[in-house]
Amino acid sequence: MRIMNYHAAHDIGHTLQDINYVGCTSVSLKGKFTFDNNLLIGRNFDFYVNDDFCRNKIVAFYRPSTGHPFAMVTWAGMIGVISGMNLKGITITINGVKSDIPKHSATPVSILAREILQYAGNLKEAKEIAQKRSIFVSELLMVSSADEKRTIIIEKTPEKTDVYENDAESVICTNHFQGDILKNEHFNITNIKESSTMYRYNRVNELLNKNLPFTAEKMAELLREKKGVGNAELGLSNEKAINQLKAHHSVIFIPEKLIMYVSASPYNLGEYMAYNINNIFTNATNGCPLKDIDDINLTIAADNFLVSGEFKKYEEYKKMLETLQTNNIYSNKEDDFFNTLCQLNPEYYLTYSSVGNYLRNNKRYKEAISWYSKSLCKEFHNINEYKKIKKELDYCNNHIRANA
Repeated sequence: MRIMNYHAAHDIGHTLQDINYVGCTSVSLKGKFTFDNNLLIGRNFDFYVNDDFCRNKIVAFYRPSTGHPFAMVTWAGMIGVISGMNLKGITITINGVKSDIPKHSATPVSILAREILQYAGNLKEAKEIAQKRSIFVSELLMVSSADEKRTIIIEKTPEKTDVYENDAESVICTNHFQGDILKNEHFNITNIKESSTMYRYNRVNELLNKNLPFTAEKMAELLREKKGVGNAELGLSNEKAINQLKAHHSVIFIPEKLIMYVSASPYNLGEYMAYNINNIFTNATNGCPLKDIDDINLTIAADNFLVSGEFKKYEEYKKMLETLQTNNIYSNKEDDFFNTLCQLNPEYYLTYSSVGNYLRNNKRYKEAISWYSKSLCKEFHNINEYKKIKKELDYCNNHIRANA
């Protein structure tokens, strides 16, 4: 029972307020957007628990007794599908949508995604499977078909199911509804206004029109993008970035060729290893694949951010931020600590608000005001984060006035 409940972790993560568990970005391209006119799909799975979780990823290959053989990216103990492709050239990725607290149990969305991947040979079958299952949170399931050369987004809430599809050659999926049935619901409108979903959507759309035509390598560049709209500096790890430096995995699909690229750690910065799932299943002996199953000739190089040494600075920043947030810095070294922290990630609002929180907790309200003010000049994850820091700033100002 515990393992079964474990499969609802992705679903439950959607309901947690102000925690960056789920902020995924997916995109499907074809026609003028790709170098060969074929489908090209990319996705970041930004489901963050901790760094150890991000390091532990598994590429699994299944030949079930019924349905279609398929490959997916997962982690130990997880049999549901988050990102995967079957031998019919059907791909599926799931993105969360802000949900209310679940009021009843139902099918975990990753189990629904697995059923689609295992049993759907076309988009019609995918829609039929999704329609007959009930889930307990809201979800977006982006499904593509090599034979139909088409991508749809199945949009589900516990009460409704819709399918978003268009005639455009690009489909972008972040964390909000786009279909006619759900796009005007009050919770979706609020989500668009208050979260990072539309910002990332707009950034993807901006990059699509600057980098034509796309190859797998260019798709990897898009998925690793850390800047904001108009190349704005967001700071490292900002939820508004396509690459939040939190991804458990990143995947690129070329369905017509049955090729799946999977990023190596850390996050989506390592090499994208290429797997031809048709060759893997064809050449398997007694159910066991060949020893070397990735195609090294198709490997996409690691991100320059990783190999240049900038990533080490980011890792140092994270350690220092944790030290600050746990109130474990030496008082006689505060100035040096604060300056170094800012140098390592100068554009990130959390750098400054964390110093402000430290000073506020130590009743140094006047100093905290300065740091909170600096934080408010930066780009926030979302409007709720901004309101939270503004509230802290007001508290400090009110405390000083009351004791003047």
